[in-house]
Amino acid sequence: MNDHWCTQLTTLAQLYKGLQYLSNHNLSKCKIHPILKHRCYSSLDISRIPVKLRLVTGTYVLQTKRIKYYRNETDPTCLLCGAAEENVLHFILQCEKLQSERVALLSEINAIWQNEFQNNENFTDLSEVDQLQLLMDNTIKVKPTKKNSASVARLEGLSRRLMFKLHIKRTKLLESDRDKIQTTMKKRN
Repeated sequence: MNDHWCTQLTTLAQLYKGLQYLSNHNLSKCKIHPILKHRCYSSLDISRIPVKLRLVTGTYVLQTKRIKYYRNETDPTCLLCGAAEENVLHFILQCEKLQSERVALLSEINAIWQNEFQNNENFTDLSEVDQLQLLMDNTIKVKPTKKNSASVARLEGLSRRLMFKLHIKRTKLLESDRDKIQTTMKKRN
């Protein structure tokens, strides 16, 4: 019975666009996916997990998701910068308004990528799709071994932190914009 559902899950996972960044070769019975295996040392670490899982599984609601629900009522353009369509790639790597949250963490990720995985190229020299894949589920690009398990765990921790910080910054900016609009509307009335 378990084998049937594991086979079904891995087969169906390939069909869902929202799961494109999640490695399904790690899905097997009674096993925890590697992105959930890394230890959490505080309640803050634990609170970062749902944001990452929603991004990895495609359930985080960005403007491109919102347009699917509300059809013509929603514009897919990023509400923060207005420069491009707000999708996962734009949210995590491109949005100018979130750049301040990205800089330090991407620098740390680059150090791990170059020094601990012995890569000659910078993390930032990778294509944006490869960068995004490493941040979402690094087990597709980096095979965890006993030798590199600590580095993989650090990389996972930093990616969780990055996504959580981006989520918090996005939420704060959207709330402040909403408050400004409401204040303006009240003044007009």
